[in-house]
Amino acid sequence: MSTATKFGRMMREHREEKAISQEKLARELNLSRISINNYEQGKQVPNLDTAIRIALYLGISLSKLAQAVDESSLGRALNNLENTELSNDLRDVLKDLRRENEHKKS
Repeated sequence: MSTATKFGRMMREHREEKAISQEKLARELNLSRISINNYEQGKQVPNLDTAIRIALYLGISLSKLAQAVDESSLGRALNNLENTELSNDLRDVLKDLRRENEHKKS
């Protein structure tokens, strides 16, 4: 299953559990409803900053979010951590996921 599909399913499930419409989610996060729909349909993957904002708003744990992030996004996020305000918890989750991905490849 692709990264876009995994993230989209997770996003839709959490949004529906909280009875939040696509319109409200888009408005609250300053995104378009079409973008929200495209993320949920797996047609588009949000950048990491947007994915984190969505996850925090919907109450998706950062570890579940990290499981849906592809390796290239994970690498970019790790390389940019010194220049961002991301929490130490997210840094640890991303590092753990990278180790798991490297272990699976070997």
